[in-house]
Amino acid sequence: MKKHPDTVRRIAAEGHEVANHTWSHKVLTDRKPAEIRAELEKTQDAIEAVTGKKPRLMRPPQGRTDDTVSRISKDLGLSQILWSATAKDYSTTDSALIRKRILDQASKDGIILLHDIYKGSVPAVPGIIHELKKRGYTFVTVPQLMAPRSRSRAPSTAPDPCAAASRPGTADRPPAAPASHPMTGRPPAPKRPAAPSPGRRAVRTGRVRSAAPVTT
Repeated sequence: MKKHPDTVRRIAAEGHEVANHTWSHKVLTDRKPAEIRAELEKTQDAIEAVTGKKPRLMRPPQGRTDDTVSRISKDLGLSQILWSATAKDYSTTDSALIRKRILDQASKDGIILLHDIYKGSVPAVPGIIHELKKRGYTFVTVPQLMAPRSRSRAPSTAPDPCAAASRPGTADRPPAAPASHPMTGRPPAPKRPAAPSPGRRAVRTGRVRSAAPVTT
């Protein structure tokens, strides 16, 4: 934050999510409550000073968390985010291996963890993005991944990589025939649809496959 404020400002301006990863990368589960709070609060204040906005998300170092970390994070308005795919890029400089590890672990609504401070990671990213797009994935920020609207239907004007897209062909499939009642042999009576909440529209959507990249 102190060394590269312009970079942080640009990251935020381009629509990426700037999150809290603690101030000194200490394992929070080894710290006292006051130390945990200080690690997170100092980072919150520093990011707000540069971007004008406090983070909403926090990734605990090494993914290590417990009830105390969760409670303090909640007090500070932070949701903890972990990951579903990691290349363990701290252990190798082989970009081809990093690419393979991520592609092997890629899944629907997944979160990919990579570190740009390791030599093999950045060169691996273009190949990862290219292959995942070929498989039908769309790259989104973590808040977009978690938001119901973003997961069900993205605005048609949203630019890539900040838009979620439905996998083609799934939205228009007819519903499966209802199963017969085990006692009468007749199909169940259709349920009456619930009335939509005021001010909200019901939308019909397809399945969404998305991946949210997370870096240090």
